[in-house]
Amino acid sequence: MRLKAGIAGIELEHPIMSAPPNCKTPEDVEKLLLTPVAAIVVGSVTWEARSGNKGEVLFSRPGEHSVNSLGMPNGGQSYYRTHLPKMVRAAHEAGKKLLVNVAGFTPEEYALLTILAIEGGADGVELNCGCPNVWDGGKQKDIVAYDPGLLDEVLRFVEDAVEFDVNPDRPIALAVKISPYSTTLLPTDERVRVSPPSTDPLLLEKIAKVILRHHLVGAVTATNTVPNALVLQDDGTPAIKSPDVPSGVGGLAGRAIKEVALEQVRRLRQLLPPHIDVIGVGGISTGQDADDYLQAGASAVQIATAIIDSGPRVIDTILAQLVDIQVKETASA
Repeated sequence: MRLKAGIAGIELEHPIMSAPPNCKTPEDVEKLLLTPVAAIVVGSVTWEARSGNKGEVLFSRPGEHSVNSLGMPNGGQSYYRTHLPKMVRAAHEAGKKLLVNVAGFTPEEYALLTILAIEGGADGVELNCGCPNVWDGGKQKDIVAYDPGLLDEVLRFVEDAVEFDVNPDRPIALAVKISPYSTTLLPTDERVRVSPPSTDPLLLEKIAKVILRHHLVGAVTATNTVPNALVLQDDGTPAIKSPDVPSGVGGLAGRAIKEVALEQVRRLRQLLPPHIDVIGVGGISTGQDADDYLQAGASAVQIATAIIDSGPRVIDTILAQLVDIQVKETASA
């Protein structure tokens, strides 16, 4: 059985983790601790507090897809400097691990936020290098995961900060969350339109080479949402209605992106050495979905849209189904 898991040196009792944006506050942590989740990911955390995009910024068709343009609402560094230690303590008392997903607007902010998470007691830090949902003045924020040079700079700043400031006796697990790179995403639902996130078929390989230059990276999370998806409601109007996002687009997630994310996990497992784990995320709502990612080479998986659709206790169902699948696979081996 493959239920015992580990990512970037963190031992997990099983491979099921929660994913942002399902946990921002101590209250969110407490809700997730009522489930058997092995690890909680808090975030995304930015340096300055953010109210997020206004209007209708989350839409989901359960079992099909979700689209969001939340804009990373969170309390910022001052909030988490105060509240993160109690969130970590609650998770540890329940026997769970807690990671913090951070999103800087500059390489320096990624470094500062990483140190903030470490000082708050987090077991690991996930660098959000793929969020597509930040807009300013009608212009989209640069997506780090599509710029190998910028990603290299972010990782260099983070490594320099960690090596200078962190106690070497307490190693930190560092993960990089990246974007989808497939140019072949063709949703069958005519209500979904997607701008190809990358026109460079070799970009994933280039990103993997950048990651390999940085020895502190212990895991890669694949994938973030697909950027710039237009989801139409039944009346033909965009599901995202926000003055901050005049185009009405958002990040596509859920079942619609599973096959794209699954292939990216498989490819990353081929491109990266064994000491760098791969965390799969995208369209996981059943134990079979989770097992598919494990079969493709993921060491653990994160649940996002399914929690939005069904609540945190969907983790109970997914884990129970995964256990049943693993038992049957072991018996037939």
